[in-house]
Amino acid sequence: MKTLKFLAVTLIALVAIFVILGIWAPKDYQLERSININAPEDIVYDHMVHFKKWGLWSPWKHFDPKMKETYQGTDGAIGATYHWEGNKEVGEGIVKNIAVAENRMEYKMIFIKPFESEADGWVMTEPLLEGTKATWGFKAHYTFPYNVMMMFMDMDKSIGGSFEEGLHLLKEVSEREAKFGNDTLLRK
Repeated sequence: MKTLKFLAVTLIALVAIFVILGIWAPKDYQLERSININAPEDIVYDHMVHFKKWGLWSPWKHFDPKMKETYQGTDGAIGATYHWEGNKEVGEGIVKNIAVAENRMEYKMIFIKPFESEADGWVMTEPLLEGTKATWGFKAHYTFPYNVMMMFMDMDKSIGGSFEEGLHLLKEVSEREAKFGNDTLLRK
C-alpha cells in the first residue's frame, strides 16, 4: 500500500511540475541568421523570393534530394505557394508568400508531417558597400505542452545551424551567378 501511495504522490508531483513548467516556459521563439554575400542585391533577392530557386540553397533539400515539390501561383508574388513532401527528415509542409517588399519577403510555413504546426518566416536583403547582407528568420508560438518540450530542444543549434548552412549555400550560388552568369547554376 505504501508503494502505491508513493507512486501516486510521485505521479501527481511530476504532473504538477510539468504544468508549472508549461506556465513558466516561453511560448514564443524567434531565430534569425545573416551572411554577407559578394553579389549584387538583385541576384541574392531573386534567389530568396522565388520558391523555385530555393532548391539551389535549401539545406533540407540535401536530406531528401528526391522530395516531391509543387508550386502554385506566380512565383515571387503574394499568394504563391510551395508544397514539399519528403522522407521523415524533411516531412511535409506548405510555404505561402504573404508579403513582398522591395527587399523583403514574408511567408507562412505550415508543417503537416511529422507534426502539425505553423511558423512565420522572412527573408530579406540589405545592400552593403560591396555586396549584400542576406537575412533569414522565423518566429513561432508554441502552446502547452509543446512549449515545455521546446525547453529541452536546442532550437538555436538545430534550426540555426540549418539556416547558416542554407545561407552559405545561398552565398555560393549567388556569388557564382554574379561571376559567371545564370546558366552556370545548372552546371554545378
